[in-house]
Amino acid sequence: MEKLTPLFIFLTGAAVLLQAGVLVAMYLTMRKSGERMEAIATEVKTKVLPTVEQAQSMLTEIRPKLQVIAENLQESTTVLRSAVCAGSAVSTEGGAGCCGMSSKYFLILARASEDLKSPTSTRTALLGA
Repeated sequence: MEKLTPLFIFLTGAAVLLQAGVLVAMYLTMRKSGERMEAIATEVKTKVLPTVEQAQSMLTEIRPKLQVIAENLQESTTVLRSAVCAGSAVSTEGGAGCCGMSSKYFLILARASEDLKSPTSTRTALLGA
């Protein structure tokens, strides 16, 4: 047993040195990846941040214009809706005003539905259920 003691001491020393080598390699790898991450962060700061600031300034400039467009669209919709319901812009053969429009819509929808086949019923037929 005393003859094996120096062998065990040597193996333990080798294992400790191997662990130290692995730790040094891990340290160097982490240091390199940290440097790469810093380079990427710097690149993002120099390229992306000015673009974001420019987009923000554009949105600040465009916002009042978009509000005016939305208000104009709302007013136009109200005017068109009142004109359609009054019958001045559309032929109302199906009835008077908005009621005629609704009945025409549902009549056309019903005709279109007659020609359409449900994909569910086709699928059921294909599966044999």
